[in-house]
Amino acid sequence: MAVIPLLLMVVLLLRWSVMMVCNVHLIFVILTLENVYLNLLTVMIFYFALKTLVMKKLVNVPPLLQTVMMAIPVLQTNVMKKTQTCLHHGCADNDPCTIDSCVAGTCVHDPNTCDDGNPCTIDECAKLSGKCLNLKIECHNPDMCTDSTCVNGNCVLTPHDCNDNVDCTQDTCDLTIGCVHALDHSSCETLDSCKTPICTPTGCSDTPKNCDDLNPCTTDTCSAGRCVHTPHNFCNDNLRCTTDKCVVDDSSRFHCTWDFIPSNCAPFSVCQRPQCGVGIDCLIISDDSSCPPSNVTCKAPICTNAGCDLKDTCVPTSVGCDGCAQCSCQVSLNKCVKSCPSKRSLEESEVTDGGYMNTYCFLFLILCLIFNRM
Repeated sequence: MAVIPLLLMVVLLLRWSVMMVCNVHLIFVILTLENVYLNLLTVMIFYFALKTLVMKKLVNVPPLLQTVMMAIPVLQTNVMKKTQTCLHHGCADNDPCTIDSCVAGTCVHDPNTCDDGNPCTIDECAKLSGKCLNLKIECHNPDMCTDSTCVNGNCVLTPHDCNDNVDCTQDTCDLTIGCVHALDHSSCETLDSCKTPICTPTGCSDTPKNCDDLNPCTTDTCSAGRCVHTPHNFCNDNLRCTTDKCVVDDSSRFHCTWDFIPSNCAPFSVCQRPQCGVGIDCLIISDDSSCPPSNVTCKAPICTNAGCDLKDTCVPTSVGCDGCAQCSCQVSLNKCVKSCPSKRSLEESEVTDGGYMNTYCFLFLILCLIFNRM
């Protein structure tokens, strides 16, 4: 019976709401609800009044109607009990992938869709943890030159862009290996004749001209666009008597040789021999023994810058010189002949020379006296 006052209050509230709302559609809805509540209220009043009369046996009711009237309280009690169970005991179903709620006394278990609003993901709920899994839809490329991407839940194929934005490369795509960027050196230029323009993965660049002759004995340079290969002086021993050579072993190794070349020390005669070495570089040694022997006993072979010659061997102690320093070899006589004057010749020479001297002194004295008188 406590429901009847509650229904009356709802009817009054609906009526007040109609008075406050100005929207025609909303007023229609409220008036409809009011009619429903008034009808329900009428039924309830009729039910409780009829039930009271039956219980007091003031009226006779058919058995079927009595059974329905007795069942209504039992259904009401079951609904109340179920509602109380739903509210007080909860609706948990131990499934982490459902959203549990109590609606009008009934437990409702709505599945958690895990929808992230992205059509390119597969949304799932993990049964054990209840965690949402939003897996991206995988689009597989059919080859290395085609890109497959997800658009609005569908895989869309587009050609792969192989442009590397480098002017000197030829960009193509190979179905098995993908992008290929071939270097085109002919598209690069340079103003330096000693440099070669090349194409690199980052663009054109200048590299020094390759003048390497694979000879480790030369120093390779570039001048005005031409390669110059200058022999290096690694093997120079600074001796005039040797010829220094650099001998190539292979493209990176070499060794030095120092050959003694006597002609480097020219000029020298046939009987002379040049020396070679540090401190004796091209020192000329004369070898008298290399000259042919003399047929004149007072002449001996001698080596000179002009070649072999004969020298006079007569000395004051030689046979025929008799202690005379002015003694020489007479080839026609094949012996030493002295040319020193005899003692008598010396005395005559002294007298003669003395007479001439006295005459000169007397004339000089007369001249001096004449000049003094003047």
